Amino acid sequence: MTTMTARTLRILAALALLWGASTDVHAQSGMDFAEFTRRIEPYFAEDLVADVKEAMPQGSQYRIWGWDVGDYSGDGYYDLAMSVNILGTRKRECVVYLFVDNEGFLVNIAKIPLQYVDLPLEIGVVVKEGTAYVTQKRKAEDWTIKGYRFSAGSVVLVDEFVSDRIETFGHETFRSYQTLETRERFLTSDG
Repeated sequence: MTTMTARTLRILAALALLWGASTDVHAQSGMDFAEFTRRIEPYFAEDLVADVKEAMPQGSQYRIWGWDVGDYSGDGYYDLAMSVNILGTRKRECVVYLFVDNEGFLVNIAKIPLQYVDLPLEIGVVVKEGTAYVTQKRKAEDWTIKGYRFSAGSVVLVDEFVSDRIETFGHETFRSYQTLETRERFLTSDG
């Protein structure tokens, strides 16, 4: 198994673990901000949580489907990535919010709207190894994972993994925008 495939599987497993760890949230319903607040209180002070709430869609109902905490800005302080589904719209869309700790404030540095196929759960976030990974299911067996970092005041796309299925064949590509490394694999259904 290649390093990228192993890393992709670890990221997808972490997403599943994060979702499965949510025991008092109804299955496939996301969580409201009050529940989310209880979950992030160990990581952020009350005023930082207030910064996040202020950045959420005001006047709209929404559910938080995924979140993770880690340092993807490289400053040694926790940052936050979360996926939010705004209720009452006809769009099958989640918005990924990226927040960084900037001089004692959690500042929203990016809002990334992404389409989902069946459930908002298909848009996920994981912070690992200094990178915020955003996962999107595009079709039944087609996925994209993009890694972002915050550096020198900019959101930087670090790398991208894409998997596609064409009939019985699988196709995977990986591109690192830092090292300019690229990899491509073709897979058959028998492995």
